[in-house]
Amino acid sequence: MIAAYEVPLASRLQAAGLRCEALFPGGDGTNRTVFDWRGLLAAGFPFVKTLTLRGAFPGVDIADWREVLGAKGFDLDLVARTLAAAPAAEPVRGAWPLVREPWRPGPAREPWKIAFIGPWTFDNGLGEASRGYLSALWRTGVRLNLHPIERPLSTHARIAPTVTVREFDGPADVAVIHLNPDSWTLLTPEQQAVIARARSRAGLWAWEMDQVPDNWRPNFERVEAIWAPSRYCAEVFHGQTAARIAVTPHVVPVGPAPDPAGRAALLQTLGLEPGARLILYAFDGSSYLERKNPAALVRAFAASGLAGEGWRLVLKVKRLTERATEGAALAALVGKTGGVVMIDRNLARGDMSALFAAADIYASPHRSEGFGLTIAEAMAQGKLVVASDYAGSRDFLDDSCGYPVPVRSVRLDRDLGHYGRGAAWAEVDETAFAAALKGAAARVAAGDRSLGLAARDRIAERLSAEAVALALREAMADLIGAQAARAA
Repeated sequence: MIAAYEVPLASRLQAAGLRCEALFPGGDGTNRTVFDWRGLLAAGFPFVKTLTLRGAFPGVDIADWREVLGAKGFDLDLVARTLAAAPAAEPVRGAWPLVREPWRPGPAREPWKIAFIGPWTFDNGLGEASRGYLSALWRTGVRLNLHPIERPLSTHARIAPTVTVREFDGPADVAVIHLNPDSWTLLTPEQQAVIARARSRAGLWAWEMDQVPDNWRPNFERVEAIWAPSRYCAEVFHGQTAARIAVTPHVVPVGPAPDPAGRAALLQTLGLEPGARLILYAFDGSSYLERKNPAALVRAFAASGLAGEGWRLVLKVKRLTERATEGAALAALVGKTGGVVMIDRNLARGDMSALFAAADIYASPHRSEGFGLTIAEAMAQGKLVVASDYAGSRDFLDDSCGYPVPVRSVRLDRDLGHYGRGAAWAEVDETAFAAALKGAAARVAAGDRSLGLAARDRIAERLSAEAVALALREAMADLIGAQAARAA
């Protein structure tokens, strides 16, 4: 049956003028139904060979087949009866053209071969983080194959072409996937094959709650390591998987001090007085307004009385209408609060940089952040930052370089998108936030730049490309060492 029908099927169809594509590509000629049966099931393959489950192929691990098949909805009683009734014939090597054992290389040799799959071509926070990881990886001395996300990523625009770059042939020592596991549907079959063929796999994943969504779990089993951007994320993942966990923070470059020359023109564009002092908060409406929590900042700003002292609060938001009800409520609150300006549109990268440069204080009343990229970016410019003392930003913001504001832990009383009921995040103390804004404003008025300079130094020390390169290299060495130990 195999020799007469399966082996020549594709060539005969192609000879007839039909186009053939593999739904579950193997990539290196290995029979995945034998040597990658778990990966096939995870990818949606509907069956498993009885010979595989009977242990007919030496070196194929089937110890947990009952758990794996049970998790995929197989009738385990029926499977057991099928195995009991199946003939015990062993495969004959010369007569089984589809049985080829996987390529088993020796220990990985430096420079390591790393396949990086990520969204660095997109103009959003995830794309910015991905570009930062690339800048760090280039400093580790590895060989890199770069596989950009080719499919659309929500409504985010691209800022670069989707070009695959290769520095090596053959399977990677580590495939690094910078895409949360619920988004792996964006991967092409070729990228899935790169992941499957790699000796080891690491997910660069971030999350904002103490519980991960159920739709993450299938791909948890497909990686041997999870690299998290913060200790907060790492602690969340530790309780969810047996994968090796490492902290590999985002890269946040510290450049030259911003040029203040264009500040007056920018303020005029925003309809603000030339001498106005600015508090800035930048966020994406598609990232859930409940999590970003801008309403708390508007209320704290009003309570601070800073509007009467010439201060203005600027909310830079995009995609506000993606959360129509919450967006309308925020717009109404802004409309009745003096001294608050909301910019609800995309800005060019240069204009966004100018807005950050013009700000005197950056504020973030977040209920949770996996990392807190805009907080770190503001600190890198030497800005005073007032932010919730919670989650990812705690890795770099403390009272020696900013204004962390106390919070209390709360649990969701309902499902909120992919944030499930019962999961925990934080509620910032709005009275304390208002007081912190006043304290930061007084420091600005006094011309005291010491805290801002300390913030800048903190980011340079912990989040430079060189510092992140060291963290990535340690994570790679740990994973490759573990793979070598398993193979020994």
